Amino acid sequence: MGRPLWSGPRDVGEPVGRFDAGFERELIIWRPILARHVSLDAVKRGDVDLLDILKLNALMDAQQAAQAAADNKAR
Repeated sequence: MGRPLWSGPRDVGEPVGRFDAGFERELIIWRPILARHVSLDAVKRGDVDLLDILKLNALMDAQQAAQAAADNKAR
């Protein structure tokens, strides 16, 4: 791991920083893990496959969209 996976803001006005491009491709796997919908151990053991991960991401996207719509309606 020669390059850092995340670097903080470099320029004034840059919001939070950037992930390494290679690591960014893995975020589809890390997102459900970080949201505690699946454990890292389950992924490593193979109890959860890529299709499960894709479905979880789609469900999380739908939840976010529904929440955003509800927030907009409440304004």
